[in-house]
Amino acid sequence: MRKPINFVWFDDSPEREATAKSLAKAIKAEYRFVNVKDGDLDNIINKYLSESVEPDLIIMDHFLDNTSSKTFRKGSTAATFIHEVFTECPIISVTAVVRIPKAKAKKSRKY
Repeated sequence: MRKPINFVWFDDSPEREATAKSLAKAIKAEYRFVNVKDGDLDNIINKYLSESVEPDLIIMDHFLDNTSSKTFRKGSTAATFIHEVFTECPIISVTAVVRIPKAKAKKSRKY
């Protein structure tokens, strides 16, 4: 029997843990949800890297704008840092932001 994949989901919206759980169930995976809301992202990321083994996949909120950090400007920069340590692990950046600017129909497809 094949070992289930494991993924880690970093997000500053705790309600998205339900989505992580649903995904894990759908693909028969193990998951860990890291709630970073109102936390010091630098400490959270460094602690995670020092205490964890490389997962099969990381899912990272692209913005992480409900955290504080002296190092990372967004989730995407935190993902780049994590990838320097977990070099074989794919990282998917996700967002649920609905801040699409008003744009002409042709341009709006780019968002």
